[in-house]
Amino acid sequence: MIKIRTTPVTFGGPTSEGSPYWRFKTAIKTQYSGERFLGKGEVALAFTIYLQRSRVGPDRNDLDNFLKPVIDALCEEGYFGEEQIGEISISRSIVDSAADEGLAIEISRR
Repeated sequence: MIKIRTTPVTFGGPTSEGSPYWRFKTAIKTQYSGERFLGKGEVALAFTIYLQRSRVGPDRNDLDNFLKPVIDALCEEGYFGEEQIGEISISRSIVDSAADEGLAIEISRR
């Protein structure tokens, strides 16, 4: 499992260079350094999103909305193709401070 130190951002809003969404994807691209699975069958993805309690609540930061930027970043960097995804799990862990926010990524063969 590789932990990415960044502020997780959900899909939606501006995606242009410098936006929070763009910074989230860039952090994933620059910090993730796992095995590449292109051309090697299906993969299983497991993500843990670390968020401050203040960012969690009704109509706030739905877990499924974090998937798109993470998957897009990993596909753009050539770790796997979207057609290879056979399983996804995502969980949330509450942390005390913004410095502890981030994302843990685990990719394995299925």
